[in-house]
Amino acid sequence: MKALLWDYIFPGFLIIVLFITMYLFRPTEIPPLWFDEGWTLTVARNWVETGQYARFLEGIPISADGMLKSLSVTSPIALSFSLFGVGVPQGRLPAMLSMALALFCIFQLTRKVYNVKVAYLSLIVLLFMSSPLNPWIIGKQAAVEAPMVFYLSAGYLFFMDSLNGKKYAIIGAIICWGLAMDSKVHAIPFWSISMLLPMAIIFVRKQWQVLKFFGFALVGSYAVYFPLFGIQNTLYDQYPLYIGVIRG
Repeated sequence: MKALLWDYIFPGFLIIVLFITMYLFRPTEIPPLWFDEGWTLTVARNWVETGQYARFLEGIPISADGMLKSLSVTSPIALSFSLFGVGVPQGRLPAMLSMALALFCIFQLTRKVYNVKVAYLSLIVLLFMSSPLNPWIIGKQAAVEAPMVFYLSAGYLFFMDSLNGKKYAIIGAIICWGLAMDSKVHAIPFWSISMLLPMAIIFVRKQWQVLKFFGFALVGSYAVYFPLFGIQNTLYDQYPLYIGVIRG
């Protein structure tokens, strides 16, 4: 019971309290709404209200391509709009939830790799970082960073469980990593290296069963990512791309 309290209940409670506090405190002002958010929120709103995954120019739908975030980021925002109405706080809610879950996953990863003391130290450092890098400030935006961190950390947590004997956890890792790559392509090279380097060491050690396990996770994650990427492009291509005239 003591382990359950300190390993799960207390860190979860701490994250939930801070999540509620940060979400309710001036939700549309801190941080200020910026251009990339507006683009994504607009497309999500149009998708919910008109059924068209597009921007509108004088009432005419045009391609959402440009600064729009990926389908794995825009879809939860659209769902939030459908459930709670259209607004900036509702649009930022999925990212805030993603960051809260990411922090919990990072805590659990650190606890399993090191110990609970290091996990709490890591959590405290993250929660009280300076404002530009604070996870609650980053997460309080309808952007890709919070979902990407959540998908990545959840994937690593599932993968660790699968290596420790929970075979079906590999499916969770594959889905999460595929979503992470879709949410922001910047994750691809770093995640790929984190898989390929261990695979090289495992190959040298001739641990073939473990190598197959890593290979399955690597290929499976890309198998999740590429269809999502294709769907996104299909949604883009159904409307013309607007190219504004630059005057100067």
